Amino acid sequence: ERSYPGIIRCEFDITGQTILPWLLEYYMTGDEYAMELTRMVEEAYRKHWDFKIHQYSTSDLHALALLYSLDWDETFGDMARRRAAQCIDLDNPAGIDDKKRHGTFYKFGTDLLPLYEYYWVTGDETARKAVLRGVDYMYRLGDRPHTSSHLTTAMSGQNYIAVLFAIAYRWTGNPDYLRVVNDQVTQGVERMRDIHPGVNNNQYFTLNLPAALEAFADAEGPIEPFPVLSLGKDDVGRPILFTKEVGKPVTLGMYVRLSDREHEDAVPRVVVETGGSEIPAQMEVEKAFRTRTRPIRFDARGSHVRLTVPTHAPAGTYTLRFPNAEKVMILDSDAGDIRQAPAPSAQPMQGSN
Repeated sequence: ERSYPGIIRCEFDITGQTILPWLLEYYMTGDEYAMELTRMVEEAYRKHWDFKIHQYSTSDLHALALLYSLDWDETFGDMARRRAAQCIDLDNPAGIDDKKRHGTFYKFGTDLLPLYEYYWVTGDETARKAVLRGVDYMYRLGDRPHTSSHLTTAMSGQNYIAVLFAIAYRWTGNPDYLRVVNDQVTQGVERMRDIHPGVNNNQYFTLNLPAALEAFADAEGPIEPFPVLSLGKDDVGRPILFTKEVGKPVTLGMYVRLSDREHEDAVPRVVVETGGSEIPAQMEVEKAFRTRTRPIRFDARGSHVRLTVPTHAPAGTYTLRFPNAEKVMILDSDAGDIRQAPAPSAQPMQGSN
């Protein structure tokens, strides 16, 4: 059994989130005690850190990167680079090696943030690419409550979506990422009136706000809502309507969750019609990545569907139907006037007045 100095009780007791407040305290106030604590951790890591213990974990990557930034001691630089190389897999659609402790999606956002901090300290481009892959996977297929119209609830524990998407927006300029940030902030502000403060509520939402507000300050023009449209179990049976112009294709990016009646390996069915006739459309389907380590951490029924109505298809009003789905989110689209068909009005019984 491994023994640790008194300041560290186990491998994951001290992380970057422990050290960072101490460093901020020291840099902003000059408090020497905060730096002394950090130096104690530095010495403990120097003597006791083992590359082979709990490999494929980002729990210590953030700490190693911060310790490296103190004096640019290549002992810690090498430690951080070796740990990062274990955790990154650019062949994985989410950017995180599935051999990591508990698999790719366990505390997904909590893994991406250390990679960002590591990139910020070292400039390692593989980490930057991994963060972007992870964020884009969240956008297409990330975990989302079945009854929610959002990517995830803003007021929830260890939710770093707003800050991660703000980082990705700053790097890429992709307006879809900014739409997600805006949705997280909007729903968080709305819910603050109803939720009592707590570790898993206001704290994580407010931690996301500085990066989100910076992204808003740099944005130009209005921010479109996210998602464009969301349908749950109660209304997914009604078709979606949109318009197509003459001589232009229409593309829709969608998250589609299969009905529980369907086998989890089934492919979503999307029916495209206009003027009473079905229109052939190109459909690209990406099934959720099946993590090997903890299958419970992904939803096998989720798919990302990119649908394209070709240029030569007739102009007019179109309908979309999803015969085997229980949840549909239109993430992005260049179609015009997207909306859901109204619910049919109740028909009077025969013979009634």
